[in-house]
Amino acid sequence: MTAAGKIKGTLETLAHELRARGDDWLLGELRQKDLRTQWDAAFEHIPPAYWQDLRTALMSALADERSLRGLILPTSPVGSGVFQRARLEALNRLMAPERLQMLATLTAHRGGAKL
Repeated sequence: MTAAGKIKGTLETLAHELRARGDDWLLGELRQKDLRTQWDAAFEHIPPAYWQDLRTALMSALADERSLRGLILPTSPVGSGVFQRARLEALNRLMAPERLQMLATLTAHRGGAKL
């Protein structure tokens, strides 16, 4: 198996295990200082090409109202990369051509009011 296959397989296993145990269990475990230190250190070995897979794996294990901020340090290279990617995706969704057209149409109907 290639290194890429091992990383992807590990992330899939992580997602499966987290879904089985639940996000309350994980967040509770991460309150232990030693475990939290190991958890954060493990992410430092994941290449940037797999940060999206990591995000997907973790998000699949969290309840809808939960954020990744409890699982990934925003100040770490992985955290800043994952959160930056999420912000860019949100901006792309907001700035999609059909949304921009709808915004232009709405503002035109309001007498050209500026946002």
